[in-house]
Amino acid sequence: MQILSTLLLTLLFFAQCQTSLKQKENNPAFVHDNNSGPTPWTSTDFELEEEYFTFAIISDLTGGEREGVYNTAVAQLNRLDPTFVLSVGDLIEGATEDTLQLIKEWDSFDKRTSYLNMPFFHLGGNHDLTNPTMRKVWQNRYGNTYYHFVYENVLFLMLDSEDFGEERMLEIYHARTEAMKIIRGEVEGNFEETEYYNMFESKVGGMSVKQFQYFENVLNKYPNVKWTFVLMHKPLWMREDEKGLGRLEKVLDVETS
Repeated sequence: MQILSTLLLTLLFFAQCQTSLKQKENNPAFVHDNNSGPTPWTSTDFELEEEYFTFAIISDLTGGEREGVYNTAVAQLNRLDPTFVLSVGDLIEGATEDTLQLIKEWDSFDKRTSYLNMPFFHLGGNHDLTNPTMRKVWQNRYGNTYYHFVYENVLFLMLDSEDFGEERMLEIYHARTEAMKIIRGEVEGNFEETEYYNMFESKVGGMSVKQFQYFENVLNKYPNVKWTFVLMHKPLWMREDEKGLGRLEKVLDVETS
């Protein structure tokens, strides 16, 4: 999440969701609204379960990824055998406007991820989505930057925490680019004194009104799911203005009370 990260963090979180459904001959129930174009998931070939399903979460391959670590994590996930794998962003080093470089990095990530024996759900972070070029590459490969799905009566909300207007997005991106020159030792300076470090968005992100309205409609559509999981890269709950999670938390409270 933070660009100060110097270690590869691959978070393997194994969660179990009990269901009241018994094993069926057809595929498990998987509902979404992505009816055309590319999808942020790799497949819909879910392993049938009897009384429960499981999922794992990975995050943050950036800030100094070590060769082979992610491949090992993929192999370990295959041994754990969750029903599917979710991500919460920073999947490539990114942070560039070089389309060919972005495609190269995503090709590398997707090739390694393809060795998973179960579906994988993409979600972007600041390394993946911080300028218009990066977002366009994402949309061409994976579709929407935020989305939802329901699996066996469990709702998953996949948030985009880098959801700014283009002008502010570019201000953040260019400030980050200058700050990274200090991190890499290309120029002298103190990272803690940079414009980017002192930008609120660099730490907590932001979401648009359009995104909030999308998830508000989703929650109104599925008031009776058994569980609702909310995934994001940056901690939107720490932002208290209209771009934070507060408005959505109120809807979540109503839906779960």
